[in-house]
Amino acid sequence: MGNPLLEVENLTMQYTIRGGEVTAVENVSFSVSEGEALGIVGESGSGKSSMAISLMKLLPENARILGGKILLRGMDLAPLSEEEIRPYRGRRIAMVFQAAMNSLDPVYRTGDQIIEALQNHYQDMNHTAARARVAELFNLVDLDPALMDRYPHQLSGGMRQRAVIAMALACNPDIIIADEPTTALDVIVQDTILRKLKQLQERDKLGMIYISHDIAVVCEVSQRIAIMYAGRIMEIAGTKDLFVQPRHPYTCSLLNAFPSIIGPKRQLLSLPGESPDLLHPPSGCRFHPRCPRVLDLCRREAPPDTDYGNGHLAACYHPMGTDS
Repeated sequence: MGNPLLEVENLTMQYTIRGGEVTAVENVSFSVSEGEALGIVGESGSGKSSMAISLMKLLPENARILGGKILLRGMDLAPLSEEEIRPYRGRRIAMVFQAAMNSLDPVYRTGDQIIEALQNHYQDMNHTAARARVAELFNLVDLDPALMDRYPHQLSGGMRQRAVIAMALACNPDIIIADEPTTALDVIVQDTILRKLKQLQERDKLGMIYISHDIAVVCEVSQRIAIMYAGRIMEIAGTKDLFVQPRHPYTCSLLNAFPSIIGPKRQLLSLPGESPDLLHPPSGCRFHPRCPRVLDLCRREAPPDTDYGNGHLAACYHPMGTDS
């Protein structure tokens, strides 16, 4: 791995809703190095997307960052105002959003939207140069440059997603956040998109954050994986370590819910219960109401991270691999 690129320290983000305060991201810490791909996995409602928009400072009006740092090459983005963050957003840190159709304006040609982004960041770039850059980007993501003059609804789902990737790459950012980049695409297109993202990331030594509820997808493109649950990171480890020796019971539950294409057939095990209501989160470990290895201590106190070596951390008082 290269030098630290993004360092997130104790990030906490909260929404204000009619019922009260919801802490969607709580004391989350991780880092991404140059040329590294980090996967973030968890159920719906675990805080993955909330963390992504926090990193981009794209918070809705009812959300705010309560504490923590977002260090991009040492520069803390967390306290920056909207005006101060704009030169960084898109140019230093970019995002591929979950729904490509919602990321593109339906009444503007696809290429014009990327041209607008380029000219906002590079004010001395003329229209001809910007069109040439868009053509280069479309070739990069295996799109015919002629498609830049089409409207988003005239493109297939896979084409739109590639156009959104081209937009994220337009200003040569240091790090890209891909939030469910293959949702609603068939498995063939999904595989193509993921392979292209991985190829671009390795070629340009980009930092990448892949966000998904599908651990099988993330493992194909990530060197490390973080497991989120109810706003907190339960476990983070190298991809191989996580699959070979998971430590947190929640990680094991996720792995047991996915079939394997190798080895003997085995029964898939579902995880009983549901994610907690973050308006009224459980005390202690957030996972304890669903955990098969729960101790009294788990109900009282949130467990600290335990280091198992090689950057493998898990927040659990009764980890897997210990006596039952």
